[in-house]
Amino acid sequence: VDLFASSTIANFTLLSEYTIIFGIGVLIFFISPYSTLILLLFLGIFFFFYVFFIKKKIKKWGSLRQEQEFIKFKTFSEIFGSIKELIIYSKREPYLNRFNKSNITSINLYKNMSFINIVPRYILEIFAIFIISLIILLLLKVNKDQLEIDTVNFSGPIFKDVDNRILSLELVKNGMTEAVMFGPDGNNLLPAAALYKKNILALRGRFRPVTKVNEEMYENSLEMFLNERHVDKKDAIVIFEITLADLTSDGEIDEKDFMDRAKLLGSLGETVLISNYKEYYRLVEYFSLYTKKKIGLCMGVNNLVQIFDPKYYTHLSGGILEAFGKLFFKSLKVYLYPVLNEKNEIINSDNLKVHPRMKELYKFFKFNGKVVDVANFKKESLSIYSHEVLEKIKKNETGWEKLLPKAVASKIKKFKLFGYK
Repeated sequence: VDLFASSTIANFTLLSEYTIIFGIGVLIFFISPYSTLILLLFLGIFFFFYVFFIKKKIKKWGSLRQEQEFIKFKTFSEIFGSIKELIIYSKREPYLNRFNKSNITSINLYKNMSFINIVPRYILEIFAIFIISLIILLLLKVNKDQLEIDTVNFSGPIFKDVDNRILSLELVKNGMTEAVMFGPDGNNLLPAAALYKKNILALRGRFRPVTKVNEEMYENSLEMFLNERHVDKKDAIVIFEITLADLTSDGEIDEKDFMDRAKLLGSLGETVLISNYKEYYRLVEYFSLYTKKKIGLCMGVNNLVQIFDPKYYTHLSGGILEAFGKLFFKSLKVYLYPVLNEKNEIINSDNLKVHPRMKELYKFFKFNGKVVDVANFKKESLSIYSHEVLEKIKKNETGWEKLLPKAVASKIKKFKLFGYK
């Protein structure tokens, strides 16, 4: 009965593993049918010979185990049948030796059976890792117009040391998708599900680290966004967006630096978007794929001035007008955060200077309420720059904590982020 039960459990386990392999096989078949057929043929031949040879062993061990169980039962019967003689004449040793020998043989047989039951699972797991690695290699070569991956999540004991946020970053780096999202828990999100029919407020930045400026932009723009008509808090989502360009330093992406930012934003309970949309109109176009509701962009004056510079749209057949047709659609509004100029004067939507040929176009959008100033800012916060704060943290200078929200400063110290010692 024990042998039958263990074999049944092993068969069900094997069946579940085969199902997983089959699912992965179907995916890789659509990517590379020829490679899949070769791999499945090799896997089939391997398991055929494995089962062929192991079947004889299992049959032999089963017979041997039955034989040993019979010997133990017989020994017990003889002991209980002549227990009086055994005690009087002290003839226990032969029976004990025979029982111990049979018991040791049974234990060894059980170990062998357990090993045989475990081996197929480990082999399948190794093949699963190999197939997943092969899928990733094939995805790096496949044309992005043929396949796009919105999200990827690896889970389970085998992948306990895998951070899915790094995998998401690799998707964007290698052109397999233009944007990926992950939640506060670090797990990747499917953009189509997270953004569907949502009111979206997006804040773009380096967040290296999150300063009081970022905090004010977030809190004040969110308050203004939620006060807009037809914007319900339960249907609104705030996105902290980091472009691939803002992750790049000296032409390379520092994964440690990326993870520091991701962990910090995650610990603050924020949803993060990593995108390859350097131009704002492409970001808005991306959001509009999933929602027809309101979209808000919170940005600084310098960013808005760049948006109105025609040189960034020379690659478009329609130039800046084509870009603005995608950017300033009916549901979008820009929440503008002021800056200080060299004379320590506040620059906002009323006195900023755009490209001379774009003045009238800018006035049109401002007059129609597409650009509004962020209220309730603190002038002293306008002189805070994240790169200066980062240098202070790395050099272990004092006073940088005052430039950051309290929660951010404590997280940096707790998790030793951004080179803090």
